[in-house]
Amino acid sequence: MNTTQDLITREVTPADILKIAKQYVAVYGWHQGGMFADASEPLPPACAVGAIRIAILAGTRPFPDEAHADGRSDLFANTVDVLAKYLINSGWVDRFGALLDGDPYEVVADWNDDSNRNVAQVLAALNGAAQDWDRIHTGGAR
Repeated sequence: MNTTQDLITREVTPADILKIAKQYVAVYGWHQGGMFADASEPLPPACAVGAIRIAILAGTRPFPDEAHADGRSDLFANTVDVLAKYLINSGWVDRFGALLDGDPYEVVADWNDDSNRNVAQVLAALNGAAQDWDRIHTGGAR
């Protein structure tokens, strides 16, 4: 069974979304300072959160104002939370500062927008978070 068939026959997970987001950034580009470089473009460069949003909304145009539109708020929140926890647990983000902030969305957005960040780090974090989720929830079976 290929990946597309697999996604059709089971529930989409945060790891699936993170893998798609990683591919999106790798192909269409990475952005800092907002979700998208130009949201009017069909496939704009995106920040980590924007790439997650695009992965979840899968072609919905124009992008709804809410990142979690169309009843997919739980998947969006869970995926951003998985990435935020990965960033904290792997040392990408200061644990104390992240705990003070308390908002996974802000943790990821602030990390993405750090002036020392680069696209290779974003791709590595999206991939690492996906691998961690798979390892924890499926024993790495996917």
